[in-house]
Amino acid sequence: MRGFLRQMWSNISKLDLFLGRRLPFGMRIEMVLMTNLGDVDDVEDGRYAKCAYVNFLQCIRNMIYKLMYDHDDVCVYVTHYDEYLQLSRDITRVFALTKEQWEYEKSVRDGPGEDMDKFYLVAPWPEEEEGVIAYGYHGAELRQYIGERWGLKEALDTTTTYKIREGRYWPRAVRADGRG
Repeated sequence: MRGFLRQMWSNISKLDLFLGRRLPFGMRIEMVLMTNLGDVDDVEDGRYAKCAYVNFLQCIRNMIYKLMYDHDDVCVYVTHYDEYLQLSRDITRVFALTKEQWEYEKSVRDGPGEDMDKFYLVAPWPEEEEGVIAYGYHGAELRQYIGERWGLKEALDTTTTYKIREGRYWPRAVRADGRG
């Protein structure tokens, strides 16, 4: 999964080549996230599916904020489609950082690849031990992670419930051992 996410992040990052040119005034860009999460309410598969979904959001996160705040008059929409959810959903409001928060996050970031290395959610299968992980966050931290970093109450929410707040998950990653 991590290799797949890194490749997805790398492909989306190539949009920077397009963004380096002056964008047409009033440009509208829509990102469509297509998933096949299955039954997210299933006890065994649900945690894995929700972690995978949040990891997908993390892959497109920086590009969405670049489009929203680093370019004048670009309108960004994000749509999520999953056959199990039946209807496509507008999830644009999941990307709720203010311009000031985005500027602050960019100022403390270690580098462009930090998002996939440090903010990855590792969702072990139920039979695996809840052991120490070498990178990212343990899937058991999902609820705290989405609340602090994304402002979400549930992984599949279409809008934020909480304010994004500084702490363990935003704007920098803090590992379980306390190191960044």
